[in-house]
Amino acid sequence: ASTMRWFRGVHLLHVKNCNVYGNMITSTYYGIWCYASLFNNIYENIVTGNMIGIILEESHNNSVTRNYAIANEAQGINTIGSDNNTITENYVASNGWMGICLDGGSPNRNNLIAANFVTENADIGIGITSAYSTFNRIIGNNVTANGNLNIYDHGDAGILIAIQDNLVMHNYIIGNQAGIQFEYSYNNTVCRNLIANNTYAGIRDRYMATSQNNIYENSFINNQANFSQHTGVNVWDVDSKGNYWSNYNCADSNGDGIGDTPYIIDQNNIDNYPLTKPIEIPEPEIPDTIPEFSPRMLLPLAVAVTLVVAVLRRKII
Repeated sequence: ASTMRWFRGVHLLHVKNCNVYGNMITSTYYGIWCYASLFNNIYENIVTGNMIGIILEESHNNSVTRNYAIANEAQGINTIGSDNNTITENYVASNGWMGICLDGGSPNRNNLIAANFVTENADIGIGITSAYSTFNRIIGNNVTANGNLNIYDHGDAGILIAIQDNLVMHNYIIGNQAGIQFEYSYNNTVCRNLIANNTYAGIRDRYMATSQNNIYENSFINNQANFSQHTGVNVWDVDSKGNYWSNYNCADSNGDGIGDTPYIIDQNNIDNYPLTKPIEIPEPEIPDTIPEFSPRMLLPLAVAVTLVVAVLRRKII
């Protein structure tokens, strides 16, 4: 038996200054599809059980905030060839591939991904994968338990960076398969993140084309391995400040907060100024994203979400 699926729940085509809010959208290919549209606000919607929850394609200067993107088959929130958008304060969970993704054949530039709670997505929590996608900022997100935590897969991670010149800062990256994964990446900045309890590695460098990323003032705590390196060479300290490593036990004889001896990652990667105390990073707040719906609407939603999550988990296992 086949299941009927609408192609789009809400479609903005060449639209400016529109508000899309307070909707519950399920069983479509694209829950909300914004195409070639500018300065729109997409907020306080529930998108679940779609192929992609919310997608911005060739759309710029839009705001996607305080939405509940859960248990969609591929991605919760996706952009393709879209610039200067803000993706903030969304709850993005249990999607079948990625939670939030800057994807597609066209570059995505200067987007802000901030203050989102991204958890239990099947492969990747937040990913930047499209070529020439530069100057994007991933700031202050709570990224937890993404990827398959039971079976090793070299592509699973909390945050995936597969391009250059992006910023990852002030995030809690906890309990994923890999915390951050680099693929063919260079000149990215990773600073002041808590990277802890990730089951394979804090940072994984998947391909040898990865190099010259600036990684400093992060706290690496109790990861299975702090760093899994291919052959690239990255920068591990900036302005005489390196990272905190929970397995670094050397002395700090002058009490300046910098260890007396370098932290050796491998023969080509050295933190010359390892920190002796963790960086204090404020914990991102979990966004209260669910808009007010009547109990008559929320009961079917709860049933639908439960069923879709169960199907996705069976696929993962």
